[in-house]
Formats: sequence, C-alpha cells, structure tokens
Amino acid sequence: MARKWITGIDIGHYSTKAVLLAFDKSDVKVTNHMELYHGDAIFADHTTLKYQDTVKKLQKLKKLTSIFRRNASIALPHDAAVSKILTIDSALTGRELEYAIYQKMESLIPFPLDSVALDYTADSGFNSHLQTFRVHIAKQEIVDDWCNVVHKLGFKSQVVATAAHALMAMHQQIIRHSPQYKNWLLLDIGYQQMTICSVMGFDVEGYKTWYLPCLKKESEPHYGVEYKSDTQLIGDAVCQKLLPQLQRYRSLSQGEKIEGILLSGGKALSEGIDSVLTKQCQLPCRLLSPNKLINCPARNNLPLSESYVTAIGIALLGAHWIQEVGDERC
Repeated sequence: MARKWITGIDIGHYSTKAVLLAFDKSDVKVTNHMELYHGDAIFADHTTLKYQDTVKKLQKLKKLTSIFRRNASIALPHDAAVSKILTIDSALTGRELEYAIYQKMESLIPFPLDSVALDYTADSGFNSHLQTFRVHIAKQEIVDDWCNVVHKLGFKSQVVATAAHALMAMHQQIIRHSPQYKNWLLLDIGYQQMTICSVMGFDVEGYKTWYLPCLKKESEPHYGVEYKSDTQLIGDAVCQKLLPQLQRYRSLSQGEKIEGILLSGGKALSEGIDSVLTKQCQLPCRLLSPNKLINCPARNNLPLSESYVTAIGIALLGAHWIQEVGDERC
C-alpha cells in the first residue's frame, strides 16, 4: 500500500504545533514539524479563534508540506465538545442505528441538533440485547470556526477532535509500542490546563482535564516566607488537582497498581518538574520522549519535544480514520 500523509494541528494559547505524519498501516513516521509562537491574542474566547489574526499568524504552516499532501486533523480545546455514553438496541444497524442515536441525543442536549456536529463510536460495552456507543458533540459554529482557518491555510480537514482525545490516541500508541507502560498514566501539562489519561478503566471517558491557575510568584523573597521556583509552583498547582485523582484511581484499581506517570506538554519541559512530581506523587514521573515511540527527525541534534504530543495524537486519529474509510486521495 502507498504511504499517505496527514498534518496534525494543535492551536494553543501559547503557540501552535503541527506535525506532518507519514503512515502505512501501523508504520508511522513524523517527516516534518513546526512550532509558531503567537500568545493568546488569536483567541476571541477560550474556544473561538479570531479568523484574520489566526490566519495571519499561521501563514508559515503552508511551508510544512507540499500542496499534494494537504489533509489535516485539528485538535479542539477540551471544553469545545462533550461526550455521552448511550446504550442502543443491538438489533439496529445502518440508518436505523443513526436515527436512534440522534433521537436519544435530542433529549439530552439543550439546543437543536441541527446546530451541532455529532459523531459516535462503538464502545466496549455489548451484550445480546444492547450495544454501547460513545457520542461526541460540539457546536457546529465552533467546528466551522476552526476548520475555516485551516482551510484558508490550504489544508483539508479530515478529522476534528478534542485535545483530550488526541492525548488518548497518543497514550494508546505508547502502549502498542511499549507494552511495559500499560499501567502508566499520561499527564499533559499545558500553559492553561492539564489532562491525565489512563487505559486502566478508572474513568468512562479515559481522561480528566482541569484548568491550571495563573501562576504568579513574588519578585523578591520575603523574610519568613518560603521562596518557590517556577518549577515548584507548577508542581504545586498540578498536584493540587492530581493527588486527589490518584487517590481515587487507587481506590478503583482492583489490584492493578499504577506504576508511574509519563509527562508531556509545554509546562512538562520546566527544568526539574519530573523530580518535583516524583517526590510529591510518590510515583516515578518521567518525560515522554516522542522520538522513542515514533520515528521523528531531529533538528539541530535536538529530538522532537514533549510539547508536540497533542499534535502527534491528533495526526494519529486522522491516520486511523483515513485507513478506516480507505481514502485514496491522501
């Protein structure tokens, strides 16, 4: 089978990361990558982009790939979409199944179905009478907002999913490549939020996301007040959310032991954060090295950083979808 390509695009409040992923079945390779810094000036609010400003700031993405390899996957903010678990009569298939899902969702959401983008996937729960589906919905105007920016840059959007689902895809890739990490969690620490992912069955969705507080420290240490570095402040903010969640996971583990935490995201690059979290969580915490899981090119002898993990994950989701539908144009 001929190799295909897709670009994973992660537009954040600090910068935009993009990776060009070449794939053929389970063989995947990052052939190019780019990070563009812009701050949060391109956002009208947390889920809405300023069209003209964003297109202007991201013009250089056009140089990432040739005009013949323009398929893209887009990572939306976590709170741009919601997920629901539905159980449907297992006798239904095709159009009948789709109609039943839409009918059930109509009673669960507070706005008209024609104003939302809806997708669903079969979940693991299944018996002779019922089948379980995970349904994802987002406001159509939000999806259109992000897709219009990407289209203006010359790309064709194939998959739109939340950053949390991109991280889940990356976590699954980690376990496929390195099964010894099956009982490890993936913790992504961004500039505004953090997400913990697990495949150990603790949560129905498989992840949990929190916003991080704006971190401020005193410009000068005060007498009698313990001085804390940026790394310590980040560690404290993360552990305030993480430690109760770890305790909850342990209570649900049913004998399975959490063995460690893999770290990704821009704030995970803070010097010494792995040591700070290891001490506070009492679990091994180590940086996830994307180049050890996926073949990635080095730039100036530097490997692809952990800040690209969401972009890689959304590209993996796009690659999976393209292989499922058999799109020969990619």
